[in-house]
Parts: sequence; C-alpha cells; structure tokens
Amino acid sequence: MKILTFLLLFLIINLTANGQDCSCNNDFSYVVNFIEQNFPGFDKNVTEKNRKDYEEYKTSIYKKINKVETKNECLKYLTYFVEYFKDNHTKMRYTGTSKPVNESSEKELIAFLKSIEYQDTETFKLTKNQLKQYPVNDIRGIYTSSDSTYTIAVVENKTAFRDYIGVVIESKTKLWMKGQLKLELKKKQSNVYEGFVYNKYHNPNYKTIIPFNDGFLDDIWIKTNKENRINYSVNSDKKFFHTVKDSTVLLRIPSFMEGYTNKIDSLYVAAKTAIETHPYLIIDVRNNGGGNSSNFNKLIPFLYTKPIIDSEVVELYATKDIIKLYEDEFNELMKDSTQVNTETIKAFKEGIQDLKKAKPNSFVRQGEDLDSIILSPLKYPKKVAIVYNSGCASACEDLLFKAKHSDKTILLGDNSGGFVGYGNIFTVYTPCYKLGLSCSTTRYSTQWQYEVIGITPDKKLDYNNDWIEQAIEILKK
Repeated sequence: MKILTFLLLFLIINLTANGQDCSCNNDFSYVVNFIEQNFPGFDKNVTEKNRKDYEEYKTSIYKKINKVETKNECLKYLTYFVEYFKDNHTKMRYTGTSKPVNESSEKELIAFLKSIEYQDTETFKLTKNQLKQYPVNDIRGIYTSSDSTYTIAVVENKTAFRDYIGVVIESKTKLWMKGQLKLELKKKQSNVYEGFVYNKYHNPNYKTIIPFNDGFLDDIWIKTNKENRINYSVNSDKKFFHTVKDSTVLLRIPSFMEGYTNKIDSLYVAAKTAIETHPYLIIDVRNNGGGNSSNFNKLIPFLYTKPIIDSEVVELYATKDIIKLYEDEFNELMKDSTQVNTETIKAFKEGIQDLKKAKPNSFVRQGEDLDSIILSPLKYPKKVAIVYNSGCASACEDLLFKAKHSDKTILLGDNSGGFVGYGNIFTVYTPCYKLGLSCSTTRYSTQWQYEVIGITPDKKLDYNNDWIEQAIEILKK
C-alpha cells in the first residue's frame, strides 16, 4: 500500500466525549483512555519493567487534578501526563485566544485583560535577592528577549513538574505585567531544559527541548550581562538563496514545506553549476521545521558516496478510533475532490481498507520494499557540511539520516528537534475544556530512539561564533 505522508500535518477531528459533569477529571480520563487505546508507541513507553511506575505517576497526577479549577491548570496536568510518552508529535494543545489584540484600542485591551488566558496566568512576587544577575553559565539571572520586548528573571522554584520559572520584570507590551510567569523550566540534562513557554497572548506551549548555552536560553532569551548578544545557533532568515565564497558554496533552505517546492527547485537549478565546480558545500537548515521529504531529493547526488539503503519500517496502528479518524478525514477531503490528487485518494482508500482487515490493536506495515538510492558519485563537491539546530525537525531530520550514509558529509551544530519516531497526526478534543490532543497514528521501527532527543551532530558548534565560518574552517581542515 502507498505510504500516507502527512509531515507535521495536524488533521483536526472533533472526537470529544459527551459528559454532563464538566471537570478536568473528565478531560484527564478522556486523554488517558485515548492514549492507552490509540498511541502507537504505548508499548515502548510502558513495559512490564516500568508499568508500576507508570501507574503511580498517573495516580499522582489524578490526585492533583482534583484541585484544578482553571483551563490553564488543566492543560498543564494533562501535558505532564502526555509528556510521559516520548513523542514530540503527541502533545496537548491549548485552544484559546489567538486573535491579534490592538493595544491602542482601549476596548480590545480591556477585553483581553478580562480573558481567561490573562486571568489564569500565574504570578510570582520576586524578592530583592532574586533580582540579581548571575554568571552567563548559570541559568539563573536576568534576561531580555531578542526583540527587547520583555525582561525576565529566571529563579529557582521547585515543584514536582518544574525547577525554574521566568518572571516578567518589565514589558513593553500592555498584554503582560510585572510578576507574571513567562516560562516554566524543568532540567532534563546538562544545558537542556523542557517546559512551558507563554506567547504574547498568554497561550502556553510545552517545549521538550529548551537549550541553555553560555547566556543564551532557547532561541530568544539573552542574559543582560552577555557582551556578545548574537545567538549564532539561530537562523530566522526565511529567504531561499545560495552564495559562493572562494571555494565554498552556501545553500540556505529554511523549509521543505510543499508550498515552497517551486522556490526550492529553482534554488537547486540556480546553484547546481556552482556546487558541481567547487570543492566545499554547506547546507544551512537551521530552524527548518520540515515539510515534504521529496523536497530534498535533489540534494542527495551532492552528498552521495555509496548506496543509501533505508530499511526503516513505518507501521500504522489499527484501532477503532484511528480507523474512524482516517475515514472522517477522507470524507472531508472528498467534499472537494478536485483539490486532491489521484495518488492521495488511492493511498487513503488502500490504507483504510488495510486497517479494517487488520486485527484490532495490531500494526499495518506501510510500503513493501527497501528504499534504496544508487547513483554515480560526483567529482564535486569534495566535502559537504549540513548545519542545523533544534529547529530542524521532521523532514529536515530525514535529510540528516540520509546524510549519515555519506562518507564526505559532516553534521554540524546542535541536536535536532527529535520529530522522527512517530507521525501521521490527528487532533481530538477533550469533553470539558476542549483542549486539543494531537496524537500520532504511525511509528518507525528504529527512528523512535531519536524521538525528543534529536540527532546529535558529528561536531557541536560554538554559540558565540558564526556557525557558517566555523563550518568553512572545519571543511578545509
């Protein structure tokens, strides 16, 4: 059967349960039941060895939920449960205010300040001692956002689910006030954290990788005592381009999304001659969130040194709920079949048919043969570097896996996002607060080991110096 490819595509289906008693307990029971019945990675995360720990963890959250009174709090505890399962695609999503607020409009501003999102934001009173700066290699201290909108103090504040909080000291937007929490952080390992970050409209988002390196926290926070305020790990440039400097060609590819296919193809055409006549190639995919893997296929000849044999097996989980999700989505697509290509229609039909034939709660293999690439190696480039960071996810990480087969390619930067073990995402909603649960429906046979952790580069780069210059230096050694 054809492989159904929905990279980072969130297909929204409303499967909320009906219940008269609306509480976070209802939402928690719904999420637990859906995950235990439908998450394809459940058996890899909950084994005989840790089953007791899992049940105790679930019970501990359930006890805390009895005291929950707000939507924000409910989301947090549901998130703590879902994050037990190491899948970056499977996560809770806040469904709240996203409409822009005109701060010069008194009416809009007052309405926002009365909103649940604003009212539910936790506050914390800082002491004078907590308002001091610490050395740049200590996560505690004072930070400003890269756009200078916010100044926060990161202080220790231990609970069962967090170790530090980021408290607003100053805000240039009227939508935030002094004392409100902008971050909640839990330490995972040295210089890596996870936790909630709150956007401009106070909507929470749980990030599984929040790096801290020499005064840089995540992509946007910079310590006020740091002399060099440029975070070279980040590349927010959305332009597709190539440049030639001496013996090196630089390709900047900020996305592999289908909407950019024409731009990407044009970039490859424009850069082809330069790449094939210069010894060094740098492919910059920092902050490339993925898209369609076929959009990097034309890069493969430049990396190729030997046959690339991909034995990864993709399996679709056959459950009653998942079958209904696929059927509902197919019916929705077919309301305007002129916008759907025949290959997608065929893939849906075959996929649904195979799911229905399968034994309940079993896995259906997608694809039959090994994915093999056999080409003739090119004379140039002689060496290739792929520069990436934690913003490289999904299809961007697929490129990294392909590059690992190359003897002339080196991976540089920092760990990727870790969106590679599961896929084909659907979103369902809880019965009370209508919180979104995005859940994977497929699993990968070996790539799940990189989920959340990400792909480690061959060499990590220094955050304080230009990453492209570092890459050039490494290639020429």
